[in-house]
Amino acid sequence: NMLSHMDATIDVLFSDIFMLAIPLVLTWKFGLIDLAAEFRNGRDTFRNMKLPILVGVLWFLADTMLEDLLGIEMPEELQKTFKELMHSPIGAFGICVAGPILEELLMRTAILGLMLRGGVKPWIAIVISALAFGLMHMNMAQFVFAGIGGLILGLVYYKTNNIFSVMIIHIIQNTF
Repeated sequence: NMLSHMDATIDVLFSDIFMLAIPLVLTWKFGLIDLAAEFRNGRDTFRNMKLPILVGVLWFLADTMLEDLLGIEMPEELQKTFKELMHSPIGAFGICVAGPILEELLMRTAILGLMLRGGVKPWIAIVISALAFGLMHMNMAQFVFAGIGGLILGLVYYKTNNIFSVMIIHIIQNTF
């Protein structure tokens, strides 16, 4: 049982790295995003944590209410895998910290940012990136809730131009 638990943890971490980090590195390497500018824009985030914490908590509460209202749940096998991963420090770090950071760099900085810099209307870019974010999670329950979350994260990113705020919001959501 411990071995299968470790296998599941390694599988999730590898898929996070492969599916998120590699496209992110390629996007950065080809000059489609400016990570230095993203970090400069995020300097004030840690001085003013009210917005990311408030939005993160509100997103969590809205997800919880919608889940009950709509009756949409993650597949049982996926719930079991997440529960097992959260009992491992490596798995919990992957779900709560590494996943949100990599997903935000890819979805907001690369995909949404690229569309905004390319002249796509903000509301269209936010909706497209939210749909991509939902689809990336590859099941109906996560598609719905990640898609809604993608709208929230996209709007916050567009309004603040701050990747760190959306990372913190996403970390709060995944942790609780």
